[in-house]
Amino acid sequence: MIRARFRLPLAAFSLKVDVFLSAPVTILFGPSGAGKTSFLETLAGLRRPDEGDIRIEESVLFSSSLGIRLPPEERQIGYVPQEALLFPHLTAEGNIRYGMRSAEQVPVSLDSVTQILEIAPLLARYPQTLSGGERQRVALARALMTQPRLLLMDEPLSAVQADLRHRILPYLKRIREQFHIPIVYVTHDPGDVMALGEEVVVMEEGRVTAQGSPVTLLHQPVFLRRVLQGPLDNSFAAEVVHNKPDLGVTQVRTEKGLMLLIPNQKEDPRTSLRLGIPAEDILIAVSAPEGLSARNIFPGKIDQMEAAAGTVLLRVEALETFLVRLSGSAAENLHLHVGQTVHLIVKSHSIHLL
Repeated sequence: MIRARFRLPLAAFSLKVDVFLSAPVTILFGPSGAGKTSFLETLAGLRRPDEGDIRIEESVLFSSSLGIRLPPEERQIGYVPQEALLFPHLTAEGNIRYGMRSAEQVPVSLDSVTQILEIAPLLARYPQTLSGGERQRVALARALMTQPRLLLMDEPLSAVQADLRHRILPYLKRIREQFHIPIVYVTHDPGDVMALGEEVVVMEEGRVTAQGSPVTLLHQPVFLRRVLQGPLDNSFAAEVVHNKPDLGVTQVRTEKGLMLLIPNQKEDPRTSLRLGIPAEDILIAVSAPEGLSARNIFPGKIDQMEAAAGTVLLRVEALETFLVRLSGSAAENLHLHVGQTVHLIVKSHSIHLL
């Protein structure tokens, strides 16, 4: 549990924050200049507020009333900025070991970090020989080896190509699941929000304007504009039910019990997976379709509709919550409306692993 209540004067405005953060992964979302990075730097101790309190669980990091101002090195917080900023004269392993604590203190070991992040083949290489995604994984490993009680990430994938983003996001999920370290993650990319976020804090001009789960924030204009414009994946946890290699598919069950057929996997039954389904790859039918080659067809109810610039975003409840993006013309021709029962159609090959 993080309690942050403070005021920090900035050039354009005063950053005023008053939030409780309790989710394993909290996303700070908003446009450039909203104060997201300054919020992160204040948690890390790199900026000092005029007044307020910052606590992690029962530990006080800052309190103007109590006169407590812990310096960054005493806060036990890992920080991963936009640029990896690795030491060029050290190998990847040297960079990772730089902030390493003594072995007696470590629930996070070098072996476990290299295994989770799949960086063992990189350890002897120097930063200039690593790709952008590899450098980010090394920087993340270095932050983890400081044994943080909180991990702060400031748009760490902003300079990484889209295909690499999809490959790196699963590593962040593994960290959350394996090490139980809470993460506060800054982004303006709605794809990151939907893939990672369990709680989202929306910021505009130094203020928190909304807080909640990603799917509950679609009515927020600053969030909705981004969602309507950029690529967007629905993200679900699932487990393998059984493989059908002769048919080229694997049957999986999501956390809420939705059965899906995905491209054939080699994992054993009950293996956990994370699935992504692009919002624009889901088709809508207003009546039960017949004679289609698509393998995943299931009913749902439209819970919310938002439109902008010729695009309509639907939130559909179908055991799981789906976001479906279609053209304004398609939505008009189908006479779609909130409360309507529809059928979602998803080709198995539109479903990918995250």
